[in-house]
Amino acid sequence: MTNRPAWVYIATAGLSLIVAVLAIVQAITLAWLSAFAVNEPRLASLNLRFWMFLIIGGASFVVCAVAVIRWVRQENEASRKR
Repeated sequence: MTNRPAWVYIATAGLSLIVAVLAIVQAITLAWLSAFAVNEPRLASLNLRFWMFLIIGGASFVVCAVAVIRWVRQENEASRKR
């Protein structure tokens, strides 16, 4: 495992958490809009965009979790070497 500065992991986790929250909020908004099905052709588009944003949000949460786990492991290894 490469030793990267802590700020790299913190920045990665922070940015991916922001992206995840924004994508999931967008997915919730699209789900709410699809409840008001005024125009049928647009409903399929809303459904597709909902799943797209939900997948982006989920993937961003995974990236955030991996960054935090790698940072914690790196800090544990560094404290063992001291």
